[in-house]
Amino acid sequence: MRLLSYILIGVLVGGLASGLGCKKEEESPASTLGGVLEDAAGEVEKASEAAVAQAEKDLDAVTKAIKDGSHDAAETTLESLEGIKSTLPESLQQKIDDARKALNDAKQ
Repeated sequence: MRLLSYILIGVLVGGLASGLGCKKEEESPASTLGGVLEDAAGEVEKASEAAVAQAEKDLDAVTKAIKDGSHDAAETTLESLEGIKSTLPESLQQKIDDARKALNDAKQ
């Protein structure tokens, strides 16, 4: 029991001494948070750019499928685009609407 007490005291004193004697300069929470937010904003922008690029590829595939008469393939891809349409730029939203009209016209 006494040995355990000595060990605990040693660990506590050692931890306290190392914490007091070796202080390194720390960043303020504000600058750390700012860096995290900047990194997060950069990642969001990259993800957004990737989503737009993928939507453009999918829209091209829809257009090609309509021209080829593959209406089922065009419908499937177009439905997925319509599901994310509100997250895309307005110019792409309009192209998705135009593709829907073109597909509906092609089906008739």
